[in-house]
Amino acid sequence: MKHSYKIPDKLSYLKRTKFPMNFLGLPPELSNYKNARVVVQPLPYEGTVSYTSGTSDGPFAIIHASRFIEDFDDEQKRSFSQLGVHTLPFLNPPKKQSPPEPYIRRVFEQTRKLVRDGKFVISLGGEHSISAGIIWAFAEKYPKLSVLHIDAHGDLRDEYEGNAFSHACGLRRVADRVKTVHVGMREVSRDQWEFVKKKKIKMLFAYEMHRMPRKQWIREVVGALGRDVYITCDTDGFDPTVIPSTGTPEPGGLSYVDVLDLFREIGRRKNIVGFDIMELAPRPEFHFPDYTCARLAYKMITFKFRQKK
Repeated sequence: MKHSYKIPDKLSYLKRTKFPMNFLGLPPELSNYKNARVVVQPLPYEGTVSYTSGTSDGPFAIIHASRFIEDFDDEQKRSFSQLGVHTLPFLNPPKKQSPPEPYIRRVFEQTRKLVRDGKFVISLGGEHSISAGIIWAFAEKYPKLSVLHIDAHGDLRDEYEGNAFSHACGLRRVADRVKTVHVGMREVSRDQWEFVKKKKIKMLFAYEMHRMPRKQWIREVVGALGRDVYITCDTDGFDPTVIPSTGTPEPGGLSYVDVLDLFREIGRRKNIVGFDIMELAPRPEFHFPDYTCARLAYKMITFKFRQKK
């Protein structure tokens, strides 16, 4: 697949490394599907974006950046690449502006197979609409699944611009089926708020979180989740000073440490079943958001497979 995103010359993997083009740049013995406990699926779809474009290039940028990560974890003092991390081929849509529902169904079928094979799945997007297909697959295996949703927006519209599978509706197609907890919101429409109140959904706005000690709101969020947790993270959940390369940036978001501390606590107290990071729209002049997303995905592996004490 051709990408509009151009790797900055100073970071060109053709000039700087001979690492394989997979997540973490792993050799075959650590990246084959059969033995891998972790599978990364790149999902480069952006058919319904409504502000700026570029999310189809997110998976490539994250995978490229991951090849510069040191896999020795600073917290647990061990490497996690020995678990095996397999990177799937890009699941490309027929064309860039193809309708979302058929693609989401393809994502569902692919993820369902990965779940049945017992893989820990990390999905890289791509626009946020596709998370619905991923989560449906996990909901089949985990009847009491709960979903943690990090985002600046609710994504709970019943339809947007006549499309029930728009990126603005991704979590609505999930909340119809499983319990959801929403964290970091800064923009929610009136109809979404009415839905939240009607369904008694847990939603923490960023301004509320900023007024509380971090440990307090983390305790609230973790307490609202069930045992089996799927985490979906839209990059605009972060403050734009952390990740400026996103389709709809909103000021007043979360810090990297906020999110890392939350995920760490969920890893300690819950069973994380899967993770996605969506809506990175990479820019050549800002390569640090690509690396931040890659680093977050790797940290999720360390939280999932942490040593029990």
